[in-house]
This record gives sequence, structure tokens and C-alpha cells, in this order.
Amino acid sequence: MKNFILHINLILLFAGIVVSCSNEQQSILDIKHTEKLLETRPDSALKLLKQIDPKVLSTSEYARYCLLMTEALGKNQIPITSDSLISVAVEYFNDKSDKDIKAKTYFYAGWVNQEMQNTKQAMEYFLKAADFAEGDKDYKLQYLIYFYLGDLYFQENLYDSALKMNKQAFKFSKLLGNKNYMVYALRSTALAYSGKGQKDSSIVYYSKAIDLLPKSDSVTLATLYNEIGDRYNDIKKFKQAIQYVDKAISLNPSSEELHYFYVVKAHIYYSSAQYDSAYYYYSKTVESPNLNTKVDSYLKLSNIERKRGNLKKAFEYTDIFLHNKDLIEEQSHSEMIIKMQNIYQHKKTVEKSSI
Repeated sequence: MKNFILHINLILLFAGIVVSCSNEQQSILDIKHTEKLLETRPDSALKLLKQIDPKVLSTSEYARYCLLMTEALGKNQIPITSDSLISVAVEYFNDKSDKDIKAKTYFYAGWVNQEMQNTKQAMEYFLKAADFAEGDKDYKLQYLIYFYLGDLYFQENLYDSALKMNKQAFKFSKLLGNKNYMVYALRSTALAYSGKGQKDSSIVYYSKAIDLLPKSDSVTLATLYNEIGDRYNDIKKFKQAIQYVDKAISLNPSSEELHYFYVVKAHIYYSSAQYDSAYYYYSKTVESPNLNTKVDSYLKLSNIERKRGNLKKAFEYTDIFLHNKDLIEEQSHSEMIIKMQNIYQHKKTVEKSSI
């Protein structure tokens, strides 16, 4: 009897080992399959990763799993609120000799920290990624590293550094032969020149981006038209400014984008002292769901009424302006009204470049 029970226990133990090994082998196969899927079907890749039991993975496979899960979350535009996954990959691959996997790991560590608004840490990771990727043939990864670095420097008002990174990004986009990536890099370069106050150079790079962009991409084209219109307004070429913004509007943008385009058009009329037209468009932009847009619009409406001599109406708009400004400060403590609009548009393009 005792021999029989022992025999059964041995069978069960062996069966358990076989099942465990089978599960681990299947998980490893799933991980390899996921790597191939991520480029073409990131949603399917994420579903596959979620079916894997991390507990059956070896240390090395678990590190790769954490990296792939981070990549899958990014490609599916799922918000990242913790660096716990990517930290596992960083810790494991940091001591390995494979520069390719280290470059990729540090890139995603940078992306996660950028998403979490840990700017300094994100920059450090991206710069490490650039070092490990140097000389590699993975031009897409190098493009993304420099593109995201440029975006970080831009948001920190470090425009010279942003220009340097954007030009590197453009170099790799050319090596890739990817026109969309070229357009994004050129646009970022234009934004950086604008930040430096070099509006003419900014217009040059916007024009290059527009020439390269497929006209079928109406969303990006509308954004470029609107922004180049804003730059023409900066150098007081109001006729060209209005022409470009009208081109943007003619492409039937979404209501959210349309409010932003109306803001620029209102600014152009305001800058050229065409106050009736400016008033008309600011009256539209006060309906924007973006509080920053509301605040700036009410302030401009107040200024226009003051110029017209309608002091009572000017004070009414000022009161509304102050009320909405307080709401913004409670929510974000931000007073960078127009720049916030610019960063918002820039961020949309960054996301569209697809990590």
C-alpha cells in the first residue's frame, strides 16, 4: 500500500514538473511571438502578454517580458503611472553586454519617466539609450530616442539642445526613408527655432515639412498650416498668416482643433488691429473646452472693449477672465496660455509618431 501511494505521488510530481516545464516553454514561445507582433499588431501583442504567467518565467525571460509589456502599453497608448515594470528590465539588462537590448530598455525607461513627468530622469535614460544605440543599424530606435529628447528639451525651453536633437532625428528619419518621420522632425525643428525667436528659420522648416507631407494626411497638414500662419503673424506678415490659417480651417478639423485654429486667427486680427474681426473669433474661442483658451480669449475681449471705449463691458470680461484664471491655477498652476496650446499640439504629433 505504501509503495502504491509513493508510486502515485511520484507520478503526480512528475506530471507537475512536465506541466510546469510545458507552461514555461509555451510562455517563452509566446514572448518570442509577441516581439514579432508588436510592430504590426500591438493590440494582439498586448493580449498575448496578458495571458502569460510571469511566475513560470526565468529571470532573463521575466526581464524581457517586462520590457515587452512596457512597449506594448506604449504602442496601445495606455497611460503609464509606474516604472515598476521597466525598472526590472533596466536592472537586469544593465549588466549585460548586449548593447541593442540595453539601448531599447533605456529608451523605454526614458519614455516611462517622461510620461510620469520625471523630466531629469527621462533625459538621463534617453541619453544612455543614445550612447548604446550609437553605430547600430536600428535607425528607427535612434530616430525615436532623439525625437523624444528633442521634445523634452523643447518643453524645458532648452531650444538649442532641442534643435540639436531634432536634427539628429531628421538624419535617422532620412536613413529610414520614412517621410512621416521626416515631417515630424522638421516640425519639431520649426518649433525649436520659433522658441529661439528665429521666426524666419521656423517658417523655412515648416515649409519643408509641408512639402514632404502627403496631402492625404489632412490632420497633420492642418496643424502645420495653422502653425506656420502663427509664425507669419509673429513677423507681421498678416496676409500670409490669414491665408495659411484659412487653409487649415478648410480641411475640416475636429471641433477641438478648430478652436485652436480660431485662436490663431483671432490673434492675427488682434495683432493687425482689426478688432471687429478679432472680437468675432474670440467670441467663438470662449466656447472652447480648454480653460487656457477661455482665459486668453476673455482677456483679449476685455482689451478690445477697452480700446473701443466700452469700459463696462471690458470690466465684465475681466471678471470672467479672473474667475477662469483662478480655476486654471487651482487645476494646474499654469499661466503659459499660448505655449500650452503649442505643447498640446506638439504632444499629439509625438504620440502619432508611435513608439
